[in-house]
Amino acid sequence: MNAGLLRPDVTTADLILLSGSLSQAVLTTGDSRPGQCSLLRISLDGLSSRNIEPLPEPTAS
Repeated sequence: MNAGLLRPDVTTADLILLSGSLSQAVLTTGDSRPGQCSLLRISLDGLSSRNIEPLPEPTAS
């Protein structure tokens, strides 16, 4: 069920990639860095349904 909390163009794959990226940041910087909280907040804010600008199209690599 869609509660309207996330922007509509976020996919499950986006969330998995974001989760892995945030996990790697924690592993890389250690668990006592104050920047981790702001990184999580920035990430969650970007997922918010308040953001209506479309996400960029993936680029071919």
